[in-house]
Amino acid sequence: MSDYYKILGVSKKSTAAEIKKTYRKLARKYHPDLNPGDKAAEKKFKEITEAYEVLNDPVKKKEYDMYGDLGAYSNNSRSNANAHNFDGFNFNSSGSNSFGDIFETIFGGYEGQGKSQSASSNTPMRGEELRYSINLGFIDAVKGIETSIQINRKDKCNTCSGKGIDPSSKKTICPYCKGSGKTQKQTGFMKFAVPCQACGGTGSLPGSNCKVCHGDGRVDKLTKIRVRIPQGVDDQSKVRIPNKGNAGKFGGPAGNLIITINVTKHKFYRRNGMNLEIILPITFSESALGGKVEVPTLDGKTLLKLPPSTSSGQKMRLKGKGVGNNKTDKRGDLIVEIKIVPPSIQDIEVRKLLKEIDKKATYNPREELVE
Repeated sequence: MSDYYKILGVSKKSTAAEIKKTYRKLARKYHPDLNPGDKAAEKKFKEITEAYEVLNDPVKKKEYDMYGDLGAYSNNSRSNANAHNFDGFNFNSSGSNSFGDIFETIFGGYEGQGKSQSASSNTPMRGEELRYSINLGFIDAVKGIETSIQINRKDKCNTCSGKGIDPSSKKTICPYCKGSGKTQKQTGFMKFAVPCQACGGTGSLPGSNCKVCHGDGRVDKLTKIRVRIPQGVDDQSKVRIPNKGNAGKFGGPAGNLIITINVTKHKFYRRNGMNLEIILPITFSESALGGKVEVPTLDGKTLLKLPPSTSSGQKMRLKGKGVGNNKTDKRGDLIVEIKIVPPSIQDIEVRKLLKEIDKKATYNPREELVE
């Protein structure tokens, strides 16, 4: 009794896909067309073909598992094996139908198939991405904004409904393959059946190209699009707007629109990640005596409490007054750097008062620099 599982090198638990994959691998190795004159290879090919015909058929496989090769299928299997039945293709022992007829089944198709088919059979293809740059003010970038833009994009041709074919024209039988969808290609002693490059394997040629889109299925169109720029975008950030790129070809999905953000500088805010930084000018008296001073924030003015003897360069933090994060909705901080601004000395009275202060409050701010 033949052990079909051993012949194919699979187990009883192997799936149909695993059995088929193993068979194809062995078929490539032992096929007579690839081993001319090799009787051992021809015998091996017959054995694996017979085994595959049984194990690939659920009914025959069940019968084989129960009764071995004494079931009702065995006579047909052995007679068919002599004809080299290979997964739907028949070969005699001389190989006259040739290995080329099953090339696509074994090897996955002719290497040029993909290009010719998609080019000739109007296969749906995704549209291309579009790139666009937008200039935003600092505050708009930080807070987010919804705005309209105009872009030149390829839109579906209404005349041919995106098919690229003149709706008044008709398909014709391909004159190169006579409607079969295949042509012969010979390399050495092997003859391959490959998809017809003229019709892409369909067996027919489409009608004439649409007179409006010239076969592309799309037309150039100036399109107005409403886009939302989320809060917190920074300079050179990129925002993806799904399906707003070029329309797809022949019914394929549209590409995406990628927007690059150019952010202008602010007159007093600086950005550091999610934090904002600002330099806050204060007077001599505010510095010395302390007090509450107004600080501009994204949410409006707020009061900052200065302790007495606040010095220039000192930094204070206002929690949650920075840039918002679009994903977490959390905000950074506002870092306030103190800068003491002296009063104008154009006024003589001011100069006198400053001298009086020096007499009353004698101190050496550079004392630590003396060695």
